[in-house]
Amino acid sequence: MNTEFLYLIAEQLYLNASGHAMSNRNWIAAIYKSLLVANRGDDEEILWTKYSEWKIDHNCRAARSVAKKNKSRLISCDLVKTDSNEYKLLVQIEKGIDIISKTVLYRQDAFPEGLWKVKNPKNDTVLSNQFERDQLFLASLGDNVNSPIQDELISVKENTVKPVSNSSKPEKLDISLYSDLDEDYDTEFGDFGAEEQVDTISSVEYARNMKFEALKLLLDQVRDKYHQTEEPLQRSFLLTVIGAAIFYLPSLNAHFSGYISVAALKGFIRGQRRVKDHIFPRKRAASELLSRDFSLKDLKSKYHDHLAEFMYVTYSENSQLINFYEEHDDHNSALEAFQIEKFPMAGVERFSSHRELDQFILFLRGKQVENKTTEDLNNLLGEFRAA
Repeated sequence: MNTEFLYLIAEQLYLNASGHAMSNRNWIAAIYKSLLVANRGDDEEILWTKYSEWKIDHNCRAARSVAKKNKSRLISCDLVKTDSNEYKLLVQIEKGIDIISKTVLYRQDAFPEGLWKVKNPKNDTVLSNQFERDQLFLASLGDNVNSPIQDELISVKENTVKPVSNSSKPEKLDISLYSDLDEDYDTEFGDFGAEEQVDTISSVEYARNMKFEALKLLLDQVRDKYHQTEEPLQRSFLLTVIGAAIFYLPSLNAHFSGYISVAALKGFIRGQRRVKDHIFPRKRAASELLSRDFSLKDLKSKYHDHLAEFMYVTYSENSQLINFYEEHDDHNSALEAFQIEKFPMAGVERFSSHRELDQFILFLRGKQVENKTTEDLNNLLGEFRAA
């Protein structure tokens, strides 16, 4: 299998995974290495070179250069699950005037142990451990693929991910409403295992409904007690507990506000973590839900329409914004007070989806954005959208 083709596939898988909280710049090289192992029998050890870099990074960049020189691009990538560890990727690649079709294997066990066992002089590894490998693999499969349902077909075409049901009458579904970014497998699906041969959408909805019903039960039991006590520490603790329960409700693509802080954008390009900052703080959300009785339907609407919206910030910015409402009128006022720059800037259309944000981040790679102003980044966004 041509290495430039494997790089293009690795780039798409990395793009799928880039919304994950653990995602970092090592992931694309790790994915590329796994594809080499699975499809070319690559047995080269993970090496740290005299140029102070991982050799897999060098190999990945070399394959990228070849793909760029040849103007090759991935047109489509269909993921077909063969078992819990392996997917077949049915890909089409445009190279010059040719459209080339290939079948590529993508296996969880093809990520060599050296990725998390071989250390460089700074005592760092490419991946932290097997858990990070597992998170990478699941996230790279794209929206809704981390469902425990077997025999799914996930199509990635024209930057759109759509599930194909095993039913003879496929459901029409806006996948953005059903795509959790950061929830772990066990958090989302609890005790549901692969043996539960049920429809994907109904199983996801069932798991989520159970969470909302449990929260309603908790609220109904606590609400009167909360209003009866005047002890501030008890009231604060109850808000913290309810706020934590709200935190574990589904976080969906549809909840993304379309904004990221400039520092988080630049940091993510350097491989740092971006953090969700909820526009409606958790303790304030808890107070809102304890203010009156909510039907299950109203509780869901309140959460999805108001309480779940978030933007991305850095870890330190997220710490600054904790309980911002105690001193500031709204989230934007707090951002301004803490000198946190919001991107896109005022007057510019926000990101339409995670996918647009992640594609813009890929567009920025290699453009030396560290010293660029918000206006410079805005101009680059204009170039990206015009391309």
